[in-house]
Amino acid sequence: MITGRNYLDAESSDEDSPGKPRRVTDETLQVSAKPRVSYSTDELEALTNYIKGLITLRDLQPSDWNKSVITAIQEFIQYPDERILSIYDCGGLIGSSNFPTVPVHELTYFVRTNDEIFTSKNLPDTILFGTSNSNVESTISQLMETMLAPSFFIITRWPESVKADFCNMLHDYLCHLTDLRYKMHGLTVMYLPLEGNKLHYKDASTNQEFVKRLEKIVVQWTRQIKLALVDQQQLTNYELLTLYDEYDFWIYRCKYLSEIFFFSSSKITIIC
Repeated sequence: MITGRNYLDAESSDEDSPGKPRRVTDETLQVSAKPRVSYSTDELEALTNYIKGLITLRDLQPSDWNKSVITAIQEFIQYPDERILSIYDCGGLIGSSNFPTVPVHELTYFVRTNDEIFTSKNLPDTILFGTSNSNVESTISQLMETMLAPSFFIITRWPESVKADFCNMLHDYLCHLTDLRYKMHGLTVMYLPLEGNKLHYKDASTNQEFVKRLEKIVVQWTRQIKLALVDQQQLTNYELLTLYDEYDFWIYRCKYLSEIFFFSSSKITIIC
Protein backbone atom coordinates (compact mmCIF):
# COMPACT_ATOMS: atom_id res chain seq x y z
CA MET A 1 0.00 0.00 0.00
CA ILE A 2 1.27 3.44 -0.89
CA THR A 3 1.16 5.93 1.96
CA GLY A 4 2.06 9.55 2.29
CA ARG A 5 4.91 8.88 4.73
CA ASN A 6 8.39 7.80 3.68
CA TYR A 7 10.48 5.51 5.85
CA LEU A 8 14.25 5.52 5.66
CA ASP A 9 16.20 2.29 5.52
CA ALA A 10 19.23 3.95 7.07
CA GLU A 11 19.62 4.69 10.77
CA SER A 12 17.13 7.31 11.93
CA SER A 13 18.21 10.36 13.80
CA ASP A 14 16.66 11.79 16.95
CA GLU A 15 14.67 14.09 14.72
CA ASP A 16 12.81 11.15 13.16
CA SER A 17 12.02 9.38 16.41
CA PRO A 18 8.32 8.57 16.98
CA GLY A 19 8.07 10.90 19.97
CA LYS A 20 9.10 14.02 18.10
CA PRO A 21 7.37 15.83 15.24
CA ARG A 22 8.93 15.50 11.82
CA ARG A 23 10.55 18.62 10.39
CA VAL A 24 9.06 19.59 7.05
CA THR A 25 11.38 21.37 4.64
CA ASP A 26 10.75 23.08 1.32
CA GLU A 27 12.41 20.14 -0.41
CA THR A 28 9.99 17.71 1.24
CA LEU A 29 7.01 19.75 0.12
CA GLN A 30 8.37 19.95 -3.42
CA VAL A 31 8.74 16.16 -3.68
CA SER A 32 5.39 15.29 -2.10
CA ALA A 33 3.32 17.84 -4.01
CA LYS A 34 1.38 16.41 -6.96
CA PRO A 35 1.85 18.26 -10.27
CA ARG A 36 -1.32 20.09 -11.19
CA VAL A 37 -2.20 21.57 -14.56
CA SER A 38 -4.03 24.88 -14.53
CA TYR A 39 -6.96 25.33 -16.89
CA SER A 40 -9.30 28.21 -17.45
CA THR A 41 -12.86 27.72 -16.27
CA ASP A 42 -14.13 27.28 -19.82
CA GLU A 43 -11.39 24.77 -20.73
CA LEU A 44 -11.96 22.68 -17.64
CA GLU A 45 -15.70 22.68 -18.15
CA ALA A 46 -15.32 21.66 -21.81
CA LEU A 47 -13.01 18.74 -20.94
CA THR A 48 -15.30 17.67 -18.10
CA ASN A 49 -18.35 17.69 -20.36
CA TYR A 50 -16.46 15.71 -23.00
CA ILE A 51 -15.64 12.94 -20.52
CA LYS A 52 -19.21 13.02 -19.17
CA GLY A 53 -20.43 12.47 -22.73
CA LEU A 54 -18.37 9.27 -22.98
CA ILE A 55 -20.00 7.70 -19.93
CA THR A 56 -22.64 5.23 -21.08
CA LEU A 57 -24.04 3.73 -17.89
CA ARG A 58 -27.54 2.34 -18.15
CA ASP A 59 -30.39 4.63 -17.00
CA LEU A 60 -27.96 7.45 -16.22
CA GLN A 61 -29.99 10.61 -15.58
CA PRO A 62 -28.84 14.26 -15.33
CA SER A 63 -30.00 14.25 -11.72
CA ASP A 64 -27.55 11.43 -10.90
CA TRP A 65 -24.53 13.71 -11.26
CA ASN A 66 -23.18 14.98 -7.96
CA LYS A 67 -20.34 17.21 -6.84
CA SER A 68 -18.01 14.37 -5.83
CA VAL A 69 -18.21 12.76 -9.29
CA ILE A 70 -17.51 16.08 -11.03
CA THR A 71 -14.56 16.63 -8.67
CA ALA A 72 -13.17 13.16 -9.49
CA ILE A 73 -13.40 13.88 -13.23
CA GLN A 74 -11.71 17.27 -12.87
CA GLU A 75 -8.91 15.82 -10.72
CA PHE A 76 -8.32 13.18 -13.40
CA ILE A 77 -8.01 15.99 -15.93
CA GLN A 78 -5.83 18.32 -13.84
CA TYR A 79 -3.35 15.79 -12.40
CA PRO A 80 -1.30 13.98 -15.08
CA ASP A 81 -0.21 11.28 -12.62
CA GLU A 82 -3.83 10.20 -12.16
CA ARG A 83 -3.91 7.21 -14.51
CA ILE A 84 -7.38 5.73 -13.83
CA LEU A 85 -10.89 7.13 -13.53
CA SER A 86 -13.85 4.84 -12.92
CA ILE A 87 -17.49 5.90 -12.83
CA TYR A 88 -20.08 3.47 -11.48
CA ASP A 89 -23.33 3.24 -9.54
CA CYS A 90 -23.17 1.79 -6.04
CA GLY A 91 -26.08 3.27 -4.14
CA GLY A 92 -25.46 6.49 -6.05
CA LEU A 93 -23.13 7.63 -8.81
CA ILE A 94 -19.47 7.37 -7.74
CA GLY A 95 -16.26 8.64 -9.34
CA SER A 96 -12.96 7.13 -8.21
CA SER A 97 -9.29 7.08 -9.16
CA ASN A 98 -9.30 3.29 -8.67
CA PHE A 99 -11.46 0.38 -9.67
CA PRO A 100 -14.20 -0.52 -7.16
CA THR A 101 -13.40 -3.04 -4.44
CA VAL A 102 -16.97 -4.41 -4.43
CA PRO A 103 -18.90 -6.00 -7.30
CA VAL A 104 -20.82 -3.50 -9.44
CA HIS A 105 -23.26 -4.18 -12.25
CA GLU A 106 -21.80 -1.65 -14.69
CA LEU A 107 -18.75 0.57 -14.84
CA THR A 108 -17.24 3.10 -17.24
CA TYR A 109 -13.45 3.36 -17.02
CA PHE A 110 -10.88 5.81 -18.38
CA VAL A 111 -7.16 5.08 -18.53
CA ARG A 112 -4.54 7.72 -19.31
CA THR A 113 -2.04 6.21 -21.75
CA ASN A 114 0.86 8.45 -20.65
CA ASP A 115 1.41 11.41 -18.35
CA GLU A 116 -0.22 13.58 -20.97
CA ILE A 117 -1.61 17.05 -20.36
CA PHE A 118 -5.14 16.96 -21.72
CA THR A 119 -6.34 19.47 -24.28
CA SER A 120 -9.49 19.59 -26.34
CA LYS A 121 -7.49 18.34 -29.34
CA ASN A 122 -5.49 15.48 -27.86
CA LEU A 123 -7.98 14.12 -25.32
CA PRO A 124 -9.55 11.52 -27.65
CA ASP A 125 -6.09 10.15 -28.51
CA THR A 126 -4.59 10.09 -25.02
CA ILE A 127 -7.21 8.11 -23.07
CA LEU A 128 -8.51 4.58 -23.32
CA PHE A 129 -12.11 4.16 -22.20
CA GLY A 130 -14.95 1.68 -22.23
CA THR A 131 -17.92 0.34 -20.31
CA SER A 132 -18.01 -3.06 -18.63
CA ASN A 133 -21.10 -4.86 -17.35
CA SER A 134 -22.30 -8.27 -16.19
CA ASN A 135 -21.96 -9.73 -19.71
CA VAL A 136 -18.72 -11.60 -19.07
CA GLU A 137 -17.64 -12.29 -22.66
CA SER A 138 -18.37 -8.74 -23.81
CA THR A 139 -16.66 -7.19 -20.79
CA ILE A 140 -13.48 -9.24 -21.13
CA SER A 141 -13.35 -8.58 -24.86
CA GLN A 142 -13.73 -4.82 -24.41
CA LEU A 143 -11.17 -4.64 -21.60
CA MET A 144 -8.62 -6.62 -23.58
CA GLU A 145 -9.15 -4.83 -26.89
CA THR A 146 -9.49 -1.24 -25.70
CA MET A 147 -7.36 -1.07 -22.55
CA LEU A 148 -4.86 -3.91 -22.11
CA ALA A 149 -3.91 -4.88 -25.67
CA PRO A 150 -2.99 -1.32 -26.84
CA SER A 151 -0.77 -0.95 -23.76
CA PHE A 152 1.07 -4.18 -24.60
CA PHE A 153 1.51 -3.27 -28.27
CA ILE A 154 3.45 -0.07 -27.51
CA ILE A 155 5.92 -1.69 -25.10
CA THR A 156 9.47 -1.13 -26.33
CA ARG A 157 11.56 -2.50 -23.46
CA TRP A 158 10.89 -6.17 -24.25
CA PRO A 159 13.20 -8.16 -26.58
CA GLU A 160 11.69 -8.48 -30.05
CA SER A 161 11.43 -12.27 -29.84
CA VAL A 162 9.55 -12.09 -26.53
CA LYS A 163 7.20 -9.38 -27.78
CA ALA A 164 6.53 -11.28 -31.02
CA ASP A 165 5.57 -14.47 -29.15
CA PHE A 166 3.39 -12.57 -26.70
CA CYS A 167 1.59 -10.60 -29.43
CA ASN A 168 0.94 -13.80 -31.40
CA MET A 169 -0.69 -15.44 -28.39
CA LEU A 170 -2.63 -12.25 -27.59
CA HIS A 171 -4.04 -12.05 -31.13
CA ASP A 172 -4.99 -15.74 -31.03
CA TYR A 173 -6.81 -15.22 -27.76
CA LEU A 174 -8.68 -12.13 -29.01
CA CYS A 175 -9.63 -13.87 -32.29
CA HIS A 176 -11.24 -16.78 -30.45
CA LEU A 177 -12.82 -14.52 -27.83
CA THR A 178 -14.39 -12.26 -30.47
CA ASP A 179 -15.69 -15.26 -32.38
CA LEU A 180 -17.21 -16.74 -29.21
CA ARG A 181 -18.72 -13.43 -28.12
CA TYR A 182 -20.75 -12.93 -31.31
CA LYS A 183 -21.39 -16.54 -32.31
CA MET A 184 -23.73 -16.90 -29.33
CA HIS A 185 -25.87 -14.22 -31.03
CA GLY A 186 -25.78 -16.04 -34.36
CA LEU A 187 -23.32 -13.55 -35.91
CA THR A 188 -19.94 -13.87 -37.55
CA VAL A 189 -17.74 -10.95 -36.52
CA MET A 190 -14.04 -10.95 -37.27
CA TYR A 191 -11.43 -9.62 -34.88
CA LEU A 192 -9.83 -6.38 -36.08
CA PRO A 193 -6.35 -5.91 -34.56
CA LEU A 194 -5.40 -2.47 -33.28
CA GLU A 195 -1.68 -3.18 -33.36
CA GLY A 196 0.09 -0.83 -35.72
CA ASN A 197 -2.92 1.40 -36.39
CA LYS A 198 -0.72 4.45 -35.78
CA LEU A 199 2.23 3.19 -37.83
CA HIS A 200 3.02 4.62 -41.22
CA TYR A 201 2.39 2.01 -43.89
CA LYS A 202 6.06 2.06 -44.95
CA ASP A 203 7.22 1.29 -41.41
CA ALA A 204 4.56 -1.39 -40.99
CA SER A 205 5.40 -3.11 -44.28
CA THR A 206 9.09 -3.46 -43.35
CA ASN A 207 8.34 -5.02 -39.95
CA GLN A 208 8.37 -8.71 -40.83
CA GLU A 209 7.10 -9.96 -37.48
CA PHE A 210 4.20 -7.52 -37.61
CA VAL A 211 3.30 -8.60 -41.15
CA LYS A 212 3.39 -12.28 -40.11
CA ARG A 213 0.97 -11.56 -37.27
CA LEU A 214 -1.45 -9.83 -39.64
CA GLU A 215 -1.20 -12.70 -42.13
CA LYS A 216 -2.10 -15.15 -39.37
CA ILE A 217 -5.19 -13.09 -38.52
CA VAL A 218 -6.22 -13.01 -42.19
CA VAL A 219 -6.07 -16.83 -42.22
CA GLN A 220 -8.48 -16.82 -39.28
CA TRP A 221 -10.79 -14.45 -41.18
CA THR A 222 -10.75 -16.81 -44.17
CA ARG A 223 -11.69 -19.73 -41.94
CA GLN A 224 -14.59 -17.79 -40.42
CA ILE A 225 -15.92 -16.73 -43.84
CA LYS A 226 -15.80 -20.33 -45.12
CA LEU A 227 -17.78 -21.50 -42.09
CA ALA A 228 -20.34 -18.73 -42.67
CA LEU A 229 -20.76 -19.71 -46.33
CA VAL A 230 -21.49 -23.37 -45.50
CA ASP A 231 -23.98 -22.37 -42.81
CA GLN A 232 -26.84 -23.50 -45.07
CA GLN A 233 -25.53 -27.06 -45.03
CA GLN A 234 -25.77 -27.16 -41.24
CA LEU A 235 -29.60 -27.09 -41.44
CA THR A 236 -31.52 -30.29 -42.12
CA ASN A 237 -34.43 -30.45 -44.56
CA TYR A 238 -37.12 -30.93 -41.94
CA GLU A 239 -36.30 -27.57 -40.35
CA LEU A 240 -37.68 -25.78 -43.42
CA LEU A 241 -41.23 -27.06 -43.24
CA THR A 242 -43.08 -24.29 -45.07
CA LEU A 243 -42.45 -21.56 -47.61
CA TYR A 244 -42.41 -19.08 -44.74
CA ASP A 245 -39.57 -21.03 -43.14
CA GLU A 246 -37.65 -20.96 -46.41
CA TYR A 247 -38.32 -17.24 -46.83
CA ASP A 248 -37.21 -16.42 -43.27
CA PHE A 249 -34.08 -18.49 -43.76
CA TRP A 250 -32.98 -16.59 -46.88
CA ILE A 251 -33.72 -13.25 -45.22
CA TYR A 252 -31.45 -14.36 -42.39
CA ARG A 253 -28.79 -15.51 -44.90
CA CYS A 254 -28.92 -12.20 -46.76
CA LYS A 255 -28.50 -10.19 -43.58
CA TYR A 256 -25.81 -12.55 -42.30
CA LEU A 257 -23.67 -12.40 -45.46
CA SER A 258 -24.28 -8.67 -45.99
CA GLU A 259 -22.69 -7.95 -42.63
CA ILE A 260 -19.59 -9.91 -43.64
CA PHE A 261 -19.48 -8.06 -46.96
CA PHE A 262 -19.73 -4.71 -45.20
CA PHE A 263 -16.87 -5.67 -42.91
CA SER A 264 -14.67 -6.87 -45.77
CA SER A 265 -15.35 -3.77 -47.86
CA SER A 266 -14.71 -1.23 -45.12
CA LYS A 267 -12.75 -2.17 -42.03
CA ILE A 268 -10.19 -4.46 -43.66
CA THR A 269 -9.11 -1.73 -46.06
CA ILE A 270 -8.12 0.39 -43.07
CA ILE A 271 -5.24 -1.90 -42.11
CA CYS A 272 -4.11 -3.08 -45.56
